[in-house]
Amino acid sequence: MLGHPEDVAWLRLEDASAVGTARRSVNDVAERLGFSPSRAAEVALATTELATNAVVHAQAGAILVRIRRMSDRGLVEIVVVDSGPGVEDIAELFEDGRSTRGTLGIGLGAVQRLANRFEAYSQPGQGSVMHGVFADDIGVSLPATALDGLTRPILGEEVCGDAWFAVRHERRTSLMVADGLGHGELAAAASREAIESFRQDPWCGPANVIERAHRRLAHTRGAAVFALEMDSDSSTVRWSGAGNVVGRVANFERSRAMLSTPGIVGHRMGRTREDSLPVDPGSVVVVHSDGLTNKWELRDWSSALGFGPTVISTVLLREAGLRQDDASVVVLRA
Repeated sequence: MLGHPEDVAWLRLEDASAVGTARRSVNDVAERLGFSPSRAAEVALATTELATNAVVHAQAGAILVRIRRMSDRGLVEIVVVDSGPGVEDIAELFEDGRSTRGTLGIGLGAVQRLANRFEAYSQPGQGSVMHGVFADDIGVSLPATALDGLTRPILGEEVCGDAWFAVRHERRTSLMVADGLGHGELAAAASREAIESFRQDPWCGPANVIERAHRRLAHTRGAAVFALEMDSDSSTVRWSGAGNVVGRVANFERSRAMLSTPGIVGHRMGRTREDSLPVDPGSVVVVHSDGLTNKWELRDWSSALGFGPTVISTVLLREAGLRQDDASVVVLRA
């Protein structure tokens, strides 16, 4: 199982200079993780191709650089997202010798070969999402993941006040999403305290998770917190929450809300309540802060459901995210 991601930087891809910044950021991370110079250069090359493509052909492009762990191995992860024209048949760009005008010309096929895991999603008129994970050895096989999420700080801040964490054991998953009040370091500190309380006992049940966080956050500015536990064997999800973090169980046909009660964890919170819902096969469980609008439907981007949770969460962040607030979104496939 891949470890929890550690965000390094969100970088806007607006011009050629941004491509260089992204390349240097990725190269620095690879070197810090002990990648050989040649492997670090390969990761930087793939990053440059994807970032250049976003600058040349798209609008509102951005790249997220993250670190992941798998056992004792450090991994470089990049997510490139844009709101450009998109591609009708992205599979054509994986053919050798096919690249888009203005890029390095190595094409997505070469990027895919350089990555240990790679996904490319694109829809005409909606833009594209590229997700690559790179180990220090190109021959390492990385497992697919059923759960992932993203956080993004409000414009003008480098620190995000939202945070999430999940643990998995066999076919059970326990998850928390926290949205610290306000923005910046004080909001992030509240979210970190909530996550730390969760990590100490993630299997005590969603309502107990919220109550433990409430006691722990008394000395902070407080947070909105949502906790859930999903059992794949019983196909059910249980949750509890306080504040403006919400969830949804969704598929092609319908969407069912998982609502939180009003309150501020750590300060003013009413009685905790625990609810449950069945989870149909093929559904995804989505949890997000109010940095995303509630007015989204998966059927609007139904083709993204065939991809992993990183791509799905990135599409949701792009389409429903509000740039005037910290944002977090986590996707768990049933």
